[in-house]
Amino acid sequence: MRTGVGGVVFIALLGSGCGTVPPPNPPDRSVAGKPAPEPPRWTLKFSNAIKPAGADKGMVYVSIEKVEKGVGKVQAKHIHFDGDRIGWWEEIPGADPTPLHRVTRADGKAVPAVVVDFDTGMTLTSVVPVRRPVLLRRCKPIFNAPNGEKVACTVIEEIRQFDQHEISYRDGRDSYRVQVPDPALLHQLCPMHQQNFSEPAKEPRLEEARRLLDEADRSWDVDSARSIKLYQRLLQDYKDIVIRLQVRNKVEGRARQADE
Repeated sequence: MRTGVGGVVFIALLGSGCGTVPPPNPPDRSVAGKPAPEPPRWTLKFSNAIKPAGADKGMVYVSIEKVEKGVGKVQAKHIHFDGDRIGWWEEIPGADPTPLHRVTRADGKAVPAVVVDFDTGMTLTSVVPVRRPVLLRRCKPIFNAPNGEKVACTVIEEIRQFDQHEISYRDGRDSYRVQVPDPALLHQLCPMHQQNFSEPAKEPRLEEARRLLDEADRSWDVDSARSIKLYQRLLQDYKDIVIRLQVRNKVEGRARQADE
């Protein structure tokens, strides 16, 4: 059993849990003497997966998107149970399942009197509850002791047991799996660490103090009055960092020259 397919992207939404899959092409429906139409590309979103204790079958809400010629991207949604063909369901209670459904566009706008074939060529094989250890990441704030201001954050990693559902489906060749919801969306990261969780913590106050110190040092021989004001500001607003950088004697010595 494989856990992906060439060109397939998996996405899970927290709360609902969603796997997004452009699956394999549907069966060839070409007519003799005519070229087969270009096969559509499907996007499947799985959400609200459940299999109650003692139930024979699991179920999951499936949203199916495709690009329909002359219409654009269209969408159909329905609950599927283990063993259902994806895209097939009753349009009228008691009728046979069909892949032909009235559609709405993916942007939510209705498409009047348009019926689209949603036969994906795939079958939902199982919805199984699972619990597994998952590596989660969260940002831990770093606060400045004197005033409680947040100055940075660092990434904490921890293993937690996570409940989810494993959705299995197949086409005529292979079987595939997707986890719902995706545990990656449980990460609690700041915008910077969402882009790169290994990014080292940045301290805005430290960077500002270093900038002021560098500017004060460069101004000392050309504009001592301005330089002295910068040293005084460093002592007033960034004394803890001045001590941390081990430049306290120089900064205090030069700042006192304003009184001389």
